[in-house]
Amino acid sequence: MSYPQAPGFVAASDTSQAAAESIDAPGLRAKALRILRAAPDGLTSDELETITGWPHQTASARLRELVIAGDAWDSPDRRPTRHGRQATVRRAVRH
Repeated sequence: MSYPQAPGFVAASDTSQAAAESIDAPGLRAKALRILRAAPDGLTSDELETITGWPHQTASARLRELVIAGDAWDSPDRRPTRHGRQATVRRAVRH
């Protein structure tokens, strides 16, 4: 299985591959989608991090995978992160 169905990792890096294999990406992605669908104003990666307690890499990767899979989209909206930087607001695709 390849990205985005399975988490990506840096080729030729055993530690990156081990980290990718150690997480339940499908389960985390499903949880991220449930949270995103419940957020009428969408979410930034930073907001998903705050809600879940996930590290930035986990939250941003799961949202990116949802976009690639067609379950979410990058809206034109931006909101500030906890650090004051502007971030893309992702929204769930409504079926």
